Amino acid sequence: IERGRVVDEDEVEEGTNDKGQFRPHAVTDDGVSPRAFPGTDDGAHMSTGLEHDELGRRTEDTEMRVEQVDKRDRKVETAVEREDWSYREFGAADADTLVISWGSNEGAMLEALDLLEEDGIDVRFLSVPYIFPRPDLTDEVETAEEVIVIECNANGQFADLIEHDALTRVDRINKYNGIRFKADELAEKVKSALGEATEVKAQ
Repeated sequence: IERGRVVDEDEVEEGTNDKGQFRPHAVTDDGVSPRAFPGTDDGAHMSTGLEHDELGRRTEDTEMRVEQVDKRDRKVETAVEREDWSYREFGAADADTLVISWGSNEGAMLEALDLLEEDGIDVRFLSVPYIFPRPDLTDEVETAEEVIVIECNANGQFADLIEHDALTRVDRINKYNGIRFKADELAEKVKSALGEATEVKAQ
């Protein structure tokens, strides 16, 4: 397992300031700060939900604020460079209907693809691992006739982002009662969404 920039007792001094204090939020070129596992001698990690300095203490220092925001931006850029943030594709590659979802909905949607195929409905499914950072789905959205975004939240946060990126409207299937989607449930909701879209076109 690649655990990142972890320091042990022998290395923790490299991450300290001139007072010998460990800096879990040290400003670095790539945005990634050294970290020590809990219990490491002299490797205390302090953090707060407010803006903080390199030690993790709350601060209102304007220069430190800018440094920490810029550091976090560099950290995201580093993550994008090091990891594969692209989507996984399933179903019929040439289908007119595009379903997009993210996270744990993948399994249920894969089963739903089989159920939809049994009913003669071809669907292309894109499974996105994370919504931030996220892949650019604009081309896929623009070339599909119908786009449906499936999410386990009330507001359709991912759908909002896709609409913002692609400058188009998408259909939404949301569930937020605390229970994950089941395959047959998703298949029925996709069919319902497609039926409603067909009615709108007919009008």
